[in-house]
Amino acid sequence: MKHLSTDNYTVAWFKLAECVSRGEKERAFGVYRLLSHSFDDRALAFQLEGDLFLAFSMTSEALERYEKAAQRYKQSGRLLESACVYEHMCTLHTTEASYKKALLTLYSNLQFQARVAELALELAVIYIKSERLDSVRNLSSQVSNLDSFAAQAHCYERLMYTIYELLGNRGHLSSFFVEHAVKVLLLHGDDALLQRFMNTLKATDDVLYQVATKEIQD
Repeated sequence: MKHLSTDNYTVAWFKLAECVSRGEKERAFGVYRLLSHSFDDRALAFQLEGDLFLAFSMTSEALERYEKAAQRYKQSGRLLESACVYEHMCTLHTTEASYKKALLTLYSNLQFQARVAELALELAVIYIKSERLDSVRNLSSQVSNLDSFAAQAHCYERLMYTIYELLGNRGHLSSFFVEHAVKVLLLHGDDALLQRFMNTLKATDDVLYQVATKEIQD
């Protein structure tokens, strides 16, 4: 791969910044193509190209390059870098489920418990609004990857209440997550946490309370 000298490399970056500041799109991409020949990291190259497209308000093209960058980072085992790119993509397209789903998988593997819970809830809302109820159920597979039983139970509980608020127990989705929450709490062996969950459930919906009671008895 051809590399620019250090001086020429520095000058090219300054030239690129100058072109962007002046709104000179064609010249900017010409300078970038020159620079890109010196990149050994293709993931970074795609990410920088995405930044350049975004600088000229070409969001669709930017998202396409960011997706390639995130995938390259993931393939090379750099999960956190991949997650950072997907986070940026989510700020550009806040309702795109595929970006959030990719993030959920990454953070589940990284054991980022709080972010897994947040993304699971965000995806549940998106799926429910688009009538993709099977996709809501499938969220359980990512939650179950968390090492902490307490974190799993907390996430299932939040999902159950979010789903119940939006759907009631339509499609038995709320019951599905009640069962998962109880199973994990029983595995966790925290009687106080299980009792709190049961008390809250009893005050919320008697049918769901009975579902949880049956799960405990079984």
